[in-house]
Amino acid sequence: MVRKLTRFVALALASVLRAQTTVPIPIDAHCVDPSGGPVAGVEFGDLWSCADGVWRPGFQCPDPNEPLRLVSDATGHVAGTWILSPIGTPLLGWNRERTLVAFVAPTHDPATHESFVRGPIAMRRAVRVRCSLRTTATVAHHRLVVAWTATGPVAPGHEPMRHWFAFSDSRAEFEIALPEGHYELLAGAGSGAALPRTLVLGPAHEVLELGPISVPLPALDLIGEVLPDWHVTHARKLAPEEATLGRFRGKPLLIQFGEFGNPPRLDQASRDALGRLAIHPRRDAFHVVLFGSTRDWLAGLPERPPHPEFDRLFPRPKAPEPPIESLFPLLSDESGTTESRYGVLTFGAALLDEDGRLLLRGDTATAIAALEKRLADRR
Repeated sequence: MVRKLTRFVALALASVLRAQTTVPIPIDAHCVDPSGGPVAGVEFGDLWSCADGVWRPGFQCPDPNEPLRLVSDATGHVAGTWILSPIGTPLLGWNRERTLVAFVAPTHDPATHESFVRGPIAMRRAVRVRCSLRTTATVAHHRLVVAWTATGPVAPGHEPMRHWFAFSDSRAEFEIALPEGHYELLAGAGSGAALPRTLVLGPAHEVLELGPISVPLPALDLIGEVLPDWHVTHARKLAPEEATLGRFRGKPLLIQFGEFGNPPRLDQASRDALGRLAIHPRRDAFHVVLFGSTRDWLAGLPERPPHPEFDRLFPRPKAPEPPIESLFPLLSDESGTTESRYGVLTFGAALLDEDGRLLLRGDTATAIAALEKRLADRR
């Protein structure tokens, strides 16, 4: 069940990388309470994050010049444009007191192909859910994924629709409001995820105290600790017997994670930055290793014609520059052993010190900047 729900969320997030498109959904609706009266101050969002104890709505792909704000007025009316992201999460609406809540999914007109939110939005009684996440090390981000299966008729040959919301917080304590129903709660911290919890929220609950949830952390969350050795099934530019993490002791090590097969997934800016490391004036003072899948996802398919959007997401190396896959050792583990130890290995970079201790895990630019600083400090 953990792998199923985790894969569900991972696939949803992967869709953002593969199809950076959005759908504008016009909203012209009214929020009403169980008695039919208007509800003012209902705030809607498709992701929620907490800062300084205040929950704020988030949208996957807003226009930075026109931030979205969907809040019902004194008459309960809410209007605007909801930018539905590729992830396709519904909206969650809370009133100011967090006593009423509503889930909103767009209606699709098969005749006009228009999606919209109109008419009454029925607010339902809310149940407060409280929990705290426990980890073995300090991490920056905690999250809850609340998932449930939608009720209603299902077309022949189709499975029931799965919905989910993501909540994030810089602290380990959560208090969220949900309507009565059955849910699966997946708690996470850093790159780790706990076993799913089944929530049953009924009329007897005003507040459900879940207590602590322990979240196991993979190695790439354990800053300051010696990284455990990886497991390698394939190696390029390095003899198999030398493809161990210990072989790179004695110098700082930058590890770039990604998918290095076909199509390449690493963005051009990261490729350019890694290319500059290959000709760095102090190249002999550090190691660089690429780690990730080398599978050719397009094997056997005809060569694709040029396409601007696909070329942006899966850039070809710029000629005549050699691809970075030819500049550094490239290791992969098709068994999944390394991913089970380290966490997600499809993006980002890690920097280790001379003794193999993890200094940071982040994006490529941040890791390279930290490496440059370390080299400058050790002059």
